Amino acid sequence: GLEKNRNVKILTLDGAGARKLPKYDWPERLVYQTPAAHRIIEKEGVIMDDGSQKLITKNELHVVVVRPKAYVSSTGTSWANETHRLRCEYPDVHEVPVSGDQSVSYSANFRRFCATVQCDIFMLNDMTMMEDLQKMKLQGPCIHQSYELKRLEHFLHRKEIAFAEVDLKRAVLCEGEGTLVDEIKRLKLNVTTHCSKLAEIIKEARRPELSSYKELQTQAQEVLTFLESLRLPQVKPR
Repeated sequence: GLEKNRNVKILTLDGAGARKLPKYDWPERLVYQTPAAHRIIEKEGVIMDDGSQKLITKNELHVVVVRPKAYVSSTGTSWANETHRLRCEYPDVHEVPVSGDQSVSYSANFRRFCATVQCDIFMLNDMTMMEDLQKMKLQGPCIHQSYELKRLEHFLHRKEIAFAEVDLKRAVLCEGEGTLVDEIKRLKLNVTTHCSKLAEIIKEARRPELSSYKELQTQAQEVLTFLESLRLPQVKPR
């Protein structure tokens, strides 16, 4: 954009030789950006001098996510994905502070990893619908088959991101958290290995057995059960 219309003279004294701007803010449509602002506000109730109750802002966090508009549209799905991402990146903002024996104190990096794994596994388990799986056709184009393959591949991609991030921060984890990370990774690898096999079956234009998906859900539940046993902080209601 800085080398074309934005960097040249577009107006003349008589207006005859004026250049016309394109319909986009920048000459090249693919570099157009859309900022998305997220505000996370924490309120608390106070008693005023006259005895009335009032909610006041205790903490406030502003996050701006810049999207490449040509590739990522401003849809509800985009906003939901960003909300999920912020939940994992800012655990302190989204979780109830530890008090007493209700939870165990873990580092922010460890809780960030657990939040990512929990969300990914929960969505995989919750979105596994036997009714949809039964609609997959063995021949010809099938939207159910295409959707299922994308769902599995997306989960596998998310696994790579989560494992790579926690490996980079392993050195700063608190004592004992590295062992817990290894156990979570072991349990999740059982799920990802199963997902990889299912994806290969679908790529070969075959329909996986429903019993395989039931086994997948059992493995996913094992991960969720282990995370629950860690007594992580509860997530604040929205």
